Amino acid sequence: MNLGLLIPEASTIFWVWFPILLVVVFILPSKYIKFKNKYYILIAGNIFIIFSYAIIVSLYIVFYSSAGYIINFDFFVSLFILGYFIYLINLFKESLPKTFIYGFILAPLIISFSVFFYLYNGEKIYKLSRYCEITKITNVIYCKFSNGIYLGEMKAFYRHGKGVYEWNSGKIYEGEWKNSLMDGEGIMTENGNVTKGTWKKHKFIK
Repeated sequence: MNLGLLIPEASTIFWVWFPILLVVVFILPSKYIKFKNKYYILIAGNIFIIFSYAIIVSLYIVFYSSAGYIINFDFFVSLFILGYFIYLINLFKESLPKTFIYGFILAPLIISFSVFFYLYNGEKIYKLSRYCEITKITNVIYCKFSNGIYLGEMKAFYRHGKGVYEWNSGKIYEGEWKNSLMDGEGIMTENGNVTKGTWKKHKFIK
């Protein structure tokens, strides 16, 4: 998931939550770390992680089903998070009662998924972004960034497909995009000069 285009708070929450996960899962269980009530703190930490995981995973499912996905670093991080969530479920399933599984895993997963799906399914997913908004044209998104304006197709919150980008300097590119990079056939207009041809990862080829 491209957190950079989501509301800033979403990214902040993730980077606060992730260190907590590392501490609870990999550091505190060490036999070399001893303190009072360690067992109960570990239980509370794991409950927090599994509960928040359920909410995050439900958002991921709605995000990828609505915005699509691109094979990149963000996508592999998402797969890691989903995979570890499945691992935790299996881990808890063997050692904890079913009421815990239903209460802290399935219930928040189903409830949060229902809420996210209602609010953000389809093109409504772009309501999550402070930079982009839906247009009346199908599959065309309007985004206003600090360095320019984009109007065109998007996938997983990346410029992907056909679109037009106009920089604040007046430079304009109209053509194909991949993973937010100029990639494919396109036309660049800058200072009255027009360059038409093929682009590859933001570089003009021919």
